[in-house]
Amino acid sequence: MKALVLTDSFGAGGAERVASLLINGLSADNANEVHVCVFLDIPNYKIDVSHVYFHLLSAKQYPYALNVLNRIKNLVKTIKTIRPDVIYSFGPIMASYVILAVNISGLRNSIRIVASERNDPRREPVSNLKKRLRDYSYSHSDTLVCQTPMAIDLLRARGVNTNYVLIPNPISPDLPQWQGAKSKDIITACRLTEQKNLTLLIDAFGRLHSEFPDYRLVIYGEGELRSMLENYVVSKGLASAIKLPGFATDIHQIMTHAYMYVSSSDYEGISNSMLEALGIGLPCVCTDCPVGGASMYINDGVSGLLTKVGDESGLYQAMRRLIMDGNLSSSISLQSRKIKDALSVQKITKMWVDLLES
Repeated sequence: MKALVLTDSFGAGGAERVASLLINGLSADNANEVHVCVFLDIPNYKIDVSHVYFHLLSAKQYPYALNVLNRIKNLVKTIKTIRPDVIYSFGPIMASYVILAVNISGLRNSIRIVASERNDPRREPVSNLKKRLRDYSYSHSDTLVCQTPMAIDLLRARGVNTNYVLIPNPISPDLPQWQGAKSKDIITACRLTEQKNLTLLIDAFGRLHSEFPDYRLVIYGEGELRSMLENYVVSKGLASAIKLPGFATDIHQIMTHAYMYVSSSDYEGISNSMLEALGIGLPCVCTDCPVGGASMYINDGVSGLLTKVGDESGLYQAMRRLIMDGNLSSSISLQSRKIKDALSVQKITKMWVDLLES
């Protein structure tokens, strides 16, 4: 079988990680010929490159419209050359490229198309035109993979009529185990973007810090809001208590010694860092945000604490509750780490590969 997998790049995001699992799962079978198309430079992101063929769709950066045309042209050429049996795409933009290119190639009837929604379809893409193009592309795919039931319901409400399959994100294998609160660091790990509502977290922590001055907040990650967030921390007089050290390659080890993990997002698909914190057993406080990933895996008060989206007081109270009740933190840790078996890499990879037989 020939498979073609499309993702825009291979950075540190959740979609890229799931794509890499699929690629490795498919390439493990010598009967499969696996090709990968990317927009950016050729990656080596946890992929056995000896069994995979890479295709760069846009080697040069043109003005936006020309860049789009160039990518479509190169994708059409790649599809005609490879003649894949199945194409997997990750995210709405990639799904749109696939539908356009396959239709132009004239090979639609011989190719199975599997698309994947990775976020809240009401929020991304931003423009209505891109949303309509996404809905069209998803409706004309043979299968659409979603991470949560809410995502499926939202897309159905928009009139996206296709074969839906639910596959959550996996958890990294061999995660370490939380060692108890060895520090007083409250941590989060995410892209520094508006979606994560980190100003809410900073404000809630500011209230906590006035009561518990020996605790600090550490925000791991990079993104376009770094400068704004740094200035915001200074404006709140919290520069000594809040740190933004950037991306941490040893985030799992950091989690084993932190006091708690907090996610303040306005919306998510399923947060990989949240899942990994749960698997490690680090007590978690998360906003119960759409599209429902947090509430799928956190039983409020049992395996973590959930708060309303945008609720600064609720976030503060939840963090305070974990500080005041060590027994609660310990019991939450024991319950949350059970997620590792349910979302093992082997199980999730098999679900993706089994799509070919469904």
